[in-house]
Amino acid sequence: MQRLSVSRRAAGVFGLAGVAAAAGWVVPAAGQSDGGRSVQDAATLGGPAAGSASVPADTPDGAATARELAARYGLASWPAVRTLEFTFRVTPEAGAEPVSRSWSWDVAGRAVTRTAPGDAVTVDLTTADDARAGVAREVHAQFVNDSYWLVFPFQLVWSDPAVTDAGPAPFPPELAGAAADDATKAFLRGSARKLTAQWPATGGYTPADAYDLYLDDGGLVRGWTFRRGGGAAGRSMTWEGYERFGPLLIATAFRGAGGFELGFDAVKLTLKDRPPAPGAADAGSGSGSSSGSGSDAPAGPKATPDGVFGDPDGRREVDDEAVRDVDRN
Repeated sequence: MQRLSVSRRAAGVFGLAGVAAAAGWVVPAAGQSDGGRSVQDAATLGGPAAGSASVPADTPDGAATARELAARYGLASWPAVRTLEFTFRVTPEAGAEPVSRSWSWDVAGRAVTRTAPGDAVTVDLTTADDARAGVAREVHAQFVNDSYWLVFPFQLVWSDPAVTDAGPAPFPPELAGAAADDATKAFLRGSARKLTAQWPATGGYTPADAYDLYLDDGGLVRGWTFRRGGGAAGRSMTWEGYERFGPLLIATAFRGAGGFELGFDAVKLTLKDRPPAPGAADAGSGSGSSSGSGSDAPAGPKATPDGVFGDPDGRREVDDEAVRDVDRN
């Protein structure tokens, strides 16, 4: 296994770069500024690194909503996470090559290993090394991208974008057509609460990118529109396949026009401490939620005696309607 040290200064502005040319987006070029954001800081809830680029001011409501959103997905429990394994996959439009990358993220040890494709490569997220090039830069950029998709709600707090709460808004019309089932299609023809996150105009792998998030009544993201460089036009995708892994709630499926699909398989999470005994508070209840109703949330995969959540050989989706009903209370 090859082990590489890369800079603490990582891209907090990930764009959709790691989806690669298969999805029709640009992979970051070698030597592009990293924007002064820190993967180490993200992994330890430290927020943006010193010297990071300034961003436009938040709206007061937007900043509060961003914190509430991150809490609903389990942010308060992140310090208890020891490891997080997952496979990031993309099924692009016809004619493009699919993407599949597998990761073993040592959250506590501040390192990550890309286990596939090819030989395993480990990136140290704490060692300062400005010579990020070649394989090191490639793996680092891919990890930043893929992990942002996995825990994007947390990045609204960790990497501190400008957040605006636009209030009620219709879902983008293309989302209903991309959804996997009739019930989701019907839901996405309704209205949502729109939240926009905007990153700085300088720095990062893809600077100035903006994301319009569309939340349901329970405060969960049901779709988003990515706008490269903060432009008016964008590309929309659904957020589906919600599953609980220990205290974290993760969307495992994203769908867009033209048959585009992105998702996560083989997700496995371990905690630093053993899970509570049977009958105690459910470790999968989303303890970071500010709603006060997390204990009633649909249970995710149960922990083994070693505190492992998730079944790498199988999947268990949380019913979307059940999630909405719980978090609406």
